[in-house]
Amino acid sequence: MTLAVIILGAGVALPAPGLARVGKLPGFFITFATQPDNVAFDGRGRNSPFATAFLAHLATPGADISSMMIAVRNDVFAATGGQQIPADESLLTKQFYFAGATAAEETLETQLWRLSGKDRDPNLLQAYLDRYPDGPHAADVRSLLSGAGNAAATTAQSQGDVETVLWSVARSERRASLAELYLARYPNGPHVDDAKALIASLRAAEQASSSPEFACERLATHPHDATASVNGVEMESLKKNAEVAIQFCSQAAAAHPQVAHYEALLARATFAAGRYNEGVTLYREAADANDARAMVSLGLLLETGDHTPKDLKAAYALYEKAAERGSADGALDLAVALI
Repeated sequence: MTLAVIILGAGVALPAPGLARVGKLPGFFITFATQPDNVAFDGRGRNSPFATAFLAHLATPGADISSMMIAVRNDVFAATGGQQIPADESLLTKQFYFAGATAAEETLETQLWRLSGKDRDPNLLQAYLDRYPDGPHAADVRSLLSGAGNAAATTAQSQGDVETVLWSVARSERRASLAELYLARYPNGPHVDDAKALIASLRAAEQASSSPEFACERLATHPHDATASVNGVEMESLKKNAEVAIQFCSQAAAAHPQVAHYEALLARATFAAGRYNEGVTLYREAADANDARAMVSLGLLLETGDHTPKDLKAAYALYEKAAERGSADGALDLAVALI
C-alpha cells in the first residue's frame, strides 16, 4: 500500500503558540511531535525528545506504525516529565511496518534465553534475569549462573546467527550492557556504529533518570497506569519506600505545577505513608486537574469508603470521566458499577 507519513512539530506557523490540528487525509498517517495546542521541546542534544524516540523505534521489526507510535509516545512522555505527549491521526486501512511485517519467529525472551543458554556468558545470563526475573527459563538461567545445572539452550546457532541475535536483542531491549557486549565481541561488526549510538543515547537517558521526576515515577507509579513509561509498583512495595517517594514526587510536582501526573503520584505515595486525609486531598486536586489515574484511584476510595466517606455517585462520575479520557481502568470500573 502507499503511505505518506507527515511529521509535525513546533515549527508550524500558527497565530498562537502550540500545535493545531490538521484535517485527516486519505492514505496519510500524520504524527504530531506533541499533543494539540502544545509546543514540542527542542531538547538539549542533537535531536529533540520526539526525534530521539522516533528514531529509536523506527527499525523495530514486526512493529506496525501504530504500535511503534505508542512506544514513541511513552518515551517522550517520560523524557519530558509528562509535558509532551505525541499524537497521531490516521486513515490507514492496513497495517504498515517500517522494518517489515514479520517479527522474529521467537519472542525476545526466547531469543535471549537461547543465546545466553548457549554461550553460558554471565553477562547474558544476568541480562535475562534482569529483564525476565519470572520468565519461563529463569530457573534454568539461575542454575547456569550458579554452575549447578546442565540446562541447555534449544537450538545450536552459527557464529553469524549469534551476532545477529545479540544485536537484535540489544537494540530491541535497549540495554547498554548488551550493546557493549556486542562491541566487545564484534568490534568490526556491521552494527558497530548503531551500537555506539545506542549506548550514547542510553547513557544520556541514565543521567536524566537521576531526576526527581524519574525517581518519582519509578517509586510511585500505579501498576495499571497505561500512560506510564516505567513498570508500576504495588501498594505494599510503595509503603516500604513511601517517604522517599514523597520527597521525589514533591520535588517533581513543585517543578511542574501544570502537570497533574506528578500530583497524582504524590497522592499515591502520601496515602501509602498512612497520611490518608492529605492523600485524598491530593487525589482530588489531581483529578480536578484532569489526571485520569487520579480519577480512578479517588473513585475506588469513594466507592469503598477507604479512609473517606463512601460516595457512590461521585465515584461513578469519576470513573465515567476517566473513561472519557481513555482510561481502560475507568471504563472497566464504570462497567462493573453499571452492571
